[in-house]
Amino acid sequence: MAYGWFQWYCRFYQGRRSQDDARQIKRWLKICGPTGRWKGNLVAKCVKAKSRYNDPQVAPAVRQSLLHWGYELTEEDLKQKKKEILQGKGAYAMPRAELASVHKARGLKRPAAAM
Repeated sequence: MAYGWFQWYCRFYQGRRSQDDARQIKRWLKICGPTGRWKGNLVAKCVKAKSRYNDPQVAPAVRQSLLHWGYELTEEDLKQKKKEILQGKGAYAMPRAELASVHKARGLKRPAAAM
């Protein structure tokens, strides 16, 4: 009986390798890797709320989902993704109108991609 990603990860961490490794690693990368959907979503929500990376009031359900995948947002990740969002690259869960209002509030020009 398989118990999902966590069981696979524990076994992988202990050195066990299986035919499922590539699929599980791909799932993790899509969720909280460098271009992960939910990591980007959380960063966008932090930018929108003008909050710190560790503010538990911002998107607690998203934070909990990321914790289930073994990831906790760091200040460095927030800074990196924030730059991308403010440049209009991969705005994730932030609609263009909201991105434009963030740019306006910060005195930034809207990037060409968001126009």
